[in-house]
Amino acid sequence: MNEVDVLRVANGMLAEKLVATETENAVLKAQLILLQKGAANENGNVSTGPVQPEYAENNHSEGE
Repeated sequence: MNEVDVLRVANGMLAEKLVATETENAVLKAQLILLQKGAANENGNVSTGPVQPEYAENNHSEGE
């Protein structure tokens, strides 16, 4: 493998890392927007509002 090949491989690896970083940044920005709107908790999980009574009644665990 010559110097040009090594540089091509390194360039490809850096390009993949850049895409991953941009994707992570987009996710973090979306979570920040949701947090600012009060629509997500500190873990970034989106809150859809209170549990509907029929769901709570019909989907409890057997141990309850």
